[in-house]
Amino acid sequence: FLIATISHLINNKISNKIYFLFIGIPFLMALIGSLTELTGTGVCPKTGGGIPMCFISLGICVSLLIFKVLTIIIPKPI
Repeated sequence: FLIATISHLINNKISNKIYFLFIGIPFLMALIGSLTELTGTGVCPKTGGGIPMCFISLGICVSLLIFKVLTIIIPKPI
């Protein structure tokens, strides 16, 4: 997440690719963990309320990816 944050702050085409790479890795890990949790074969750590943390990680990664895509697509005001 640190490398993704730094590449987000630099904000050029190469740093955007680095951002997607370094957010994509934890996204895939959270996706695999969530899928195994849903099928009952995996065991993710759970919060005090019983929510698997891989679901939370997947939500965070998806929102970071969506917001980055939006910052690339939506033009900046002058």
